[in-house]
Amino acid sequence: MFLISLAMRPAAAVYNWCQRWLPSNRLVTLLRTRRGYRWGVPAVLLGALYFVVGIGCYGAVRLGHTEWLYLGMLVFWWTALKLALRTFGGGHGVRPPAARSIRSR
Repeated sequence: MFLISLAMRPAAAVYNWCQRWLPSNRLVTLLRTRRGYRWGVPAVLLGALYFVVGIGCYGAVRLGHTEWLYLGMLVFWWTALKLALRTFGGGHGVRPPAARSIRSR
């Protein structure tokens, strides 16, 4: 039990730091609320923009710039996937209001 606790504490600290300081995680958290539904399409468009910037990083490496831009490409593509899949994918956590049935009246 102690080893599990020892492994979970750093993981929880990293998760909390990411949720607090990374802008895409804050945006995905906002999109999961009821008020965030209207921002779904702009978030997907922002994800497409992140994907294009990742392609630009890849193109810069192919033109001879530093290979550290592969890391930027990976971060941009991961953010694009996160915005696109979490916005229209499942797991929102908020259900639309249920229709009242005739029997409940």
